[in-house]
Amino acid sequence: MKSSFYQTIYSSISEAINEDYESITSQRSLHTNNSKYSLKWDLINSNILERLTEENIEVKIVKAGCWSFLLILNKNDMTLYSLMNSKRYETICSNPEKNAPLYIQALKELNSELGFAMNPLFDLNDSNSELANRLKRMCNLFSNSIDFSKITYKILTFTTYEKSVVDMCLKTLDTMLNELRSEKLMDYIIPNFDNSVAQMSEDEIKMPALKITKKAEKRKGEKESVSLKSQEILLNKQA
Repeated sequence: MKSSFYQTIYSSISEAINEDYESITSQRSLHTNNSKYSLKWDLINSNILERLTEENIEVKIVKAGCWSFLLILNKNDMTLYSLMNSKRYETICSNPEKNAPLYIQALKELNSELGFAMNPLFDLNDSNSELANRLKRMCNLFSNSIDFSKITYKILTFTTYEKSVVDMCLKTLDTMLNELRSEKLMDYIIPNFDNSVAQMSEDEIKMPALKITKKAEKRKGEKESVSLKSQEILLNKQA
């Protein structure tokens, strides 16, 4: 279950930043890229929502100001996950008091029994606490049967290079935003390529053949169809 869960997250991110993004931007030549960051996140979130459909997993959309993000509850390991780019995570850790978003400050209280801060920084029953209310609202998105006192919150970070996901880690923080544990996840991941080696001559270099996903095959066909239609229109105009 653990490997398939992380594999789904990996594939969702990998396809979003590569062929999904390319399929949208290829329809129109953009002169600026103001939406590049947010568009990729929308594609990542959409892929995850559409793929994580197991009964033991709940995925909810949370709004934080003008930004929307996902919370993923895995009932098997009693863990609540959120996703974050590794660069963003490093920025937060460099100065948690200044850089940590309010939703992180609230969610980390689920780990109040971990690390150096053994007592919660606020009372979850205190209706006057902004962070307590924020945490309650996020927890209330999930099934009423969930006992959040037994839930651990973890941040799943990912690193990208060009159009590939090159690293994924699982970060566990205490309520002081100290990193208690960092788990490498790439050991659970099968990259999006085929390791089989094609038969070549002795003078040729043997390289692993890339595996094209079904989504990429479909879009390749769509692009070829659009290209043929464009050529037909151009020929008609020249006639």
